Amino acid sequence: MRAGIPTPGLAARDPQALRALALVGLVAAFFLAPGSHWSRVRTAFDWRGAVTPQAYRLDAWIDPPAYTGRPPLVLPGLRSDDTNTAQAAAVSVPVGSVLVVRAAGIATDALKIDGLDEIKPEPDAPAPPADARAGASERRFTVARAGSVQFTGPDQRTVSWRIAAIADTKPSIAFAKDPQTGPRNTLVLSYRVEDDYGVKDAQAVFTPTPPERGLFPRPGSPAPGLATPLVPPPDFALTLPQPGAKGGAGQTSKDLVAHPWAGARVQVTLKVHDEAGNEGVSETRTFRLPARAFSKPIARALIEERRRLAFDPSTRSHVESMLAALTLAPDQFAIPPAEYLGLRTAYYRLHNARSDDDLRGVVDYLWEVAVLIEDGTLSAAERELRAAQEALREALQRGASDEEIKRLAQDLRQAMEKMMRQLAEEARRDGGTDARPLDQNTRVIRPQDLQRMVDRIENLARSGSRDAAKQLLDELQAMMDGLKPGNRQAGRQQGQQQQSELGAMIQEQQRLRDRTYREGRPGQQGQQG
Repeated sequence: MRAGIPTPGLAARDPQALRALALVGLVAAFFLAPGSHWSRVRTAFDWRGAVTPQAYRLDAWIDPPAYTGRPPLVLPGLRSDDTNTAQAAAVSVPVGSVLVVRAAGIATDALKIDGLDEIKPEPDAPAPPADARAGASERRFTVARAGSVQFTGPDQRTVSWRIAAIADTKPSIAFAKDPQTGPRNTLVLSYRVEDDYGVKDAQAVFTPTPPERGLFPRPGSPAPGLATPLVPPPDFALTLPQPGAKGGAGQTSKDLVAHPWAGARVQVTLKVHDEAGNEGVSETRTFRLPARAFSKPIARALIEERRRLAFDPSTRSHVESMLAALTLAPDQFAIPPAEYLGLRTAYYRLHNARSDDDLRGVVDYLWEVAVLIEDGTLSAAERELRAAQEALREALQRGASDEEIKRLAQDLRQAMEKMMRQLAEEARRDGGTDARPLDQNTRVIRPQDLQRMVDRIENLARSGSRDAAKQLLDELQAMMDGLKPGNRQAGRQQGQQQQSELGAMIQEQQRLRDRTYREGRPGQQGQQG
């Protein structure tokens, strides 16, 4: 038997072909329904059998530079157990931030990077931990400009990040007032600094001013030029406002009296830097550096020639001739032997100088001779006191630790005690020069008061009030400056005035003066007896 051809008869039963709507709906549903359709179709015809979905994880975050103070920024990632098919984010971060992409279970080679620079690991970088998960990897990128990153997972899900770079602006610094002369001829600079994340350091930069033309310059002659200074300029670091602050006012005091540039007209410019390396520059101010006033003509002449040699080493012949002229007739000008030996030593050192270092040594020696002529020989106690004061001032200036401030304050106390013992001994030897009682309006400052001032300086520094501590130290040094040998000698020449000031400052010498006063009036002493 043979079967005939099948005759379903659908065309007769459905003359309008409505049965085709089912096929159209199936095709439309295939394209409109969400999901990975083709992957399901391929899986249906995969003869290798069912495959377990691959477990993976992709994380990313951005580390801003530490100096910005910003926390890390976490970006959306991908996970195999997440139902989201796409992740995206747009962020703005400071320039210099680092994008970290860490993957587990998948490779990061499929990352599509645009505009970011990858950070290659160092050759001697430590190896990853032995217990790290198999297949884990990490890549880092520097954000120097705007860029984007895209990644497609094994299940065709995607993630993208668009990163904008925020440029770090330059810091700014400006003079709050003109450079001024502070106590003891110190240079005082007041200024304001500003930055978006905070400044790193600041300094004052000095340059010599061009020499002035003569009163009657030769017609057509070129303007005098600047020589290369023998001694470098006295550039120094500036004190910054409170750490972590983005701006504020600052003030720095610097003792430049002993520097060879002291007393010269200079130009000063303030410079500031931030952590990103940007530099800000202030306007330039022209002024004359503070200098010590010398009363003796020979000392003044030495300081002037010292400054001349420090600015232009080619003037050594002029300075040498001046030194020879000063020692031409020591007996006629009543030059003491010690001063004469100092001047002749300076002359021969300059005459035999063979290098710039030798000339700088002559510059330093001229200062020592000038101070010796002006002040005489300083005692060991005075040198120790001056060194202790300068050490504490320098520590306050650079923000030293509390332990160092405590140690330097103790050194200052010991130096003051040693100085007072020396003054008491000198007053005992010269006790008969002042037989007058103290004025009743005179303020008596006891040694305990000076010790309390040092304690106050230490407490202010510990509490963070470094400026107030430096101001109090200046007041303390101003008190102690009145006890210098030159001041005592001048006081004796002015009719015993300085001995009265000495008794007003030291309580122990008050009792000595009372006894000297009683011994100077034997008539009253006999009546009291």
